Amino acid sequence: MRHFYSYRLLTLLILLAPGIIFSQLSGTYTIGAGGDYTTFSDAADDLNTDGVTGTVTFDVISGSYNEQFAIGGISGVSASNTVTFQAQSGDAADVTISYTASGSSDNYIVQLDNTDHIMFKNLSFNTTGSSYARVFDLRNNVDHLTIDQCELSGSPTTSSSTNYALIYGDDLNGTDFLITDNTFIDGSSAVYLRGVSSASRASNSVIENNDISGDLYYGIYLSYFNNHEITQNLLEVRNYGFYLQDTDGRVRVENNRLQTRLSYGIYIVSSEGNADRLRIANNFLSNTYTGTNYGLYTNNNSNLDIYHNSVHLTRSSSGYALYQTGSGNDINIVNNIFANFGGGYA
Repeated sequence: MRHFYSYRLLTLLILLAPGIIFSQLSGTYTIGAGGDYTTFSDAADDLNTDGVTGTVTFDVISGSYNEQFAIGGISGVSASNTVTFQAQSGDAADVTISYTASGSSDNYIVQLDNTDHIMFKNLSFNTTGSSYARVFDLRNNVDHLTIDQCELSGSPTTSSSTNYALIYGDDLNGTDFLITDNTFIDGSSAVYLRGVSSASRASNSVIENNDISGDLYYGIYLSYFNNHEITQNLLEVRNYGFYLQDTDGRVRVENNRLQTRLSYGIYIVSSEGNADRLRIANNFLSNTYTGTNYGLYTNNNSNLDIYHNSVHLTRSSSGYALYQTGSGNDINIVNNIFANFGGGYA
């Protein structure tokens, strides 16, 4: 009889053990010295292994963290069961995550692969690699990603290589990217997001109220994207302010202020609006380059409205404040100011 009860007790412990050891996450946890997790990597490991059963918030204790971490698909996440990493103090200056990549395989501070419903808020990221220097590396089907009130600093470079892009995603087929109220400094691109193809697009991005500066080749690069809003951003970059290729549907590029030092302010090609049309409106663009440059360049676009923009070129005798080419149709250009004080074309 004693053996019978021993076997029953052993069986019960075996059944309960997975729940004891691998309990799913729910609630608020701290990261840092003396917290629930010492490192971001520890917290990411539990997310990857255990998943969530409710809303999860990681409050990061003030300090500097030298590490990288990767998060995949998280079991249990949803619109109501979200995951947030944020500074405990509410101030991005209090938490800095740094990493120096050595090659293409570790070129990220945060890697997200098929990750949904995740937010990063009030954090500073500093990537210091001389040849590889991404902050966020997005892969496959990333959905409902929010990056809000963060500071992202990259390596100073004049290269166009995506190895230096601060937020990078290629061959994406996810949806709902919210990038708001951040500061971007240096790197080759602040935001570089590209869908798979014209037949398999990423969709629904809002890039709003960001401050982007440095010797960047691209401020914001979007390709193979449906339905996006780029609004109220302040940019001072080297080559392209906004590079938009094959971006269809409801597109809004409004109320931005751009200063470029070389070629293009807003570059939009091969894009087609839907019933809501593409709209480029109420932007201020300036360019101080003496060579050939373009304030607003459009090529092969359809269902496009260009309203109430001010484009000023100050030094180029071979520049164009507006340059329209290609086989697009149904384009309205209304109430804009196009000026070239360098003697080139308005």
